[in-house]
Amino acid sequence: MRTTLIAATLLLASTATAAPPPRFDQPPPRLVVLIVVDQFGSDYLPRFRDRLGPDGLRAFMEQGAWWPLASYDLAQAMTGPGHATIATGAWPAQHGIALNVWYDRARDLDFYCVRDDDHRWVGVPTPDSPGTSPRTLRADTIGDALRLRGGDSKVVAVALKDRSAILLGGFAATAATWFSKDDFRWTTSTFYVPDGEVPPWLAALNEPVKARAGQAYTWTVEGPGNGRSAPGERFSKTWTLGEDRGAIESPLGGELTVDAALAARERFALGADAEPDILAVSFSHFDMVGHDVGPHDRRMESLLVALDAQIARLRRGVLEAVPANDVLFVLTADHGVAPRPEWAATYRLPGVRVDRAKLTEGLEKHLRGRFGRPPRGAKAWVRRFKELHLYLAGDRPEVRAAASAWVARQPGVSAAVTSDDVAAGRLPPDPVGRRVRNQYQADRGGDVVVLLAPFAIYDKDVAAHLTGYTYDRTVPLAFLGARTPAGVHAGPAEVVDLVSTLAWRLGVVPPAAAQGRVLVEALPAR
Repeated sequence: MRTTLIAATLLLASTATAAPPPRFDQPPPRLVVLIVVDQFGSDYLPRFRDRLGPDGLRAFMEQGAWWPLASYDLAQAMTGPGHATIATGAWPAQHGIALNVWYDRARDLDFYCVRDDDHRWVGVPTPDSPGTSPRTLRADTIGDALRLRGGDSKVVAVALKDRSAILLGGFAATAATWFSKDDFRWTTSTFYVPDGEVPPWLAALNEPVKARAGQAYTWTVEGPGNGRSAPGERFSKTWTLGEDRGAIESPLGGELTVDAALAARERFALGADAEPDILAVSFSHFDMVGHDVGPHDRRMESLLVALDAQIARLRRGVLEAVPANDVLFVLTADHGVAPRPEWAATYRLPGVRVDRAKLTEGLEKHLRGRFGRPPRGAKAWVRRFKELHLYLAGDRPEVRAAASAWVARQPGVSAAVTSDDVAAGRLPPDPVGRRVRNQYQADRGGDVVVLLAPFAIYDKDVAAHLTGYTYDRTVPLAFLGARTPAGVHAGPAEVVDLVSTLAWRLGVVPPAAAQGRVLVEALPAR
């Protein structure tokens, strides 16, 4: 028995040794097209595989190197941190974008993750904040690393959401553009165009968009689908383009995104020479609709089918201009989403909504009963409750500990940790403790971090994320084209591995804070 085992081990070792190693001396792909789908959990692809065409998402599954269960090792999955993690190859504790919005204690304001008071939007008013840029990012991106090597590489990022385009593009992006819902046009900020003038390519992109203003756009969902969505009545809604802000929360959002991506590829001649370029494209509309209806609504199935056709159109448009062996397509997502509590309840799972207003009110009452009135100058003990982070008045460890203990006892909450707990390492056992450490930023995070129980979501939203459970942190990761070997991989992969793998393919040093591994299975052997 022992002899047989030794012989089998030696055979496996010799086979592994004989396999041709990946080569680092191959020319890089001329164009990397990084596709991110916002709120795209790992279950969408296998659940609706039979509804997908051959040239869109199924191509990644069947012709690419596909990790169906890649993961974020984070306690709270959301858009800003997800996109920053994808681009930097680092966790939020290193790249700094730990939340979509945090509370700025010094200025007493809610601080948007890409806010920049010095860089306004171009051609349109900036909503909600003075301006936006990547200045809050504390690590460089794969696009920055590519540009830093010298040469004439170009990096362009496109998304409906400004934070998605900005965090994918990074500091050195040749261009980054996002969509103004209020003005129904594409824009950028003076960070990328210092003269403040709308660049000609963006003006040209906006011409056909403006021409559609006043037109009706209808999205109709009918038919039974493939039976893996909640049964529902026929849905149909019509928007007036240019007037209804919600129009992009439909297949139109993906349509506009592909139009912009292909226009950017042409304008900047991405992939036209031997210097590698990056085109990063994030489909934000999937998240916008997902929050409104939940992942099991028939509208999400319909939206996925439309998205599949749009990604196929994006691939065709790119491949018409750049040879297939010179284009590397990458697919992933920034986070997933929890099932609606009502959907979970039909399977006797303990779905519940945590009402942030009631929790805040209850905690305030508890702290006043325990410690009396809040400190001088503060109206309340609880200054803010943002993204499941509680920001408290004063700087008393005993107040933070009392708040944490009270919150942890509330329905739908699995645990609560304080900033003192993080600093001292007094965290729940791994992997939860590790995920909190990977997420937390001391100067941006709250005094108490609330961790929800499985299948609990926050507030009254139809569907939400912000947890470290598999439905939120597990996403697809796939590489397609440029001689990438096809295969489905069950082995572990993390989203931070994407950047290290791209750095190898592009022949550059990974970004400064990158900590992932190279996914050898995605490298051409010859």
